[in-house]
Amino acid sequence: LPYIVAGIVALVLLRTLFNSLYLRAGPQRVRAWLAALFYVAFVYSTIPYMPQAWSLLRAYTGEAIRHVGIVAVVLFAIAVVVSIWRTRAHYTLFRYALLAGLAAVYAYLLSAFAQFPAERLHLVEYGFMGYMFLRALRIDLPTGWAYAVAWGITVLVGIGDECIQLVLPQRFFEVKDIQLNAISAGLGLCVVRLVETVKRSARQDGP
Repeated sequence: LPYIVAGIVALVLLRTLFNSLYLRAGPQRVRAWLAALFYVAFVYSTIPYMPQAWSLLRAYTGEAIRHVGIVAVVLFAIAVVVSIWRTRAHYTLFRYALLAGLAAVYAYLLSAFAQFPAERLHLVEYGFMGYMFLRALRIDLPTGWAYAVAWGITVLVGIGDECIQLVLPQRFFEVKDIQLNAISAGLGLCVVRLVETVKRSARQDGP
């Protein structure tokens, strides 16, 4: 019974502390950072189980599982295309050229990692992570700094990802994965920057 009472008291204290921090920091800031941190925790928590999960999926789907990274990138591309279509009147030739360049880089990376299909998922996984940190950072930082710091934090998370793999059996620390994570974060943030710039122009110009 004493342990139960102590546990209840600890929960009450933690709840009080959280509410105090929530009110001081502001709901928007707290939600944004919690979302980013929970996403990082999810990514880290899946590291030990990815080889087994990948082997299980390969056993049930055969070689079809090799295309899961392509599917993830295509779904991301569809979301971008929908956003572009809604604001197409505000896309200049230069902006279309930038999009084409980003698409070409994604296509190259998908092809370059054809022998390592699981790593294709990093393109979306770390691109989205960069966006999650951006959402939290731009509450307090100027736009340019928010993008730069979001990329930097995501790169550090990617290094942490590889460090965790270093101490796990059947996982390996690979510099090329750190590089891929950094590139993925940069590409994702570039797409977000381009799309949001056009959206802002559309709002300023009106219907």
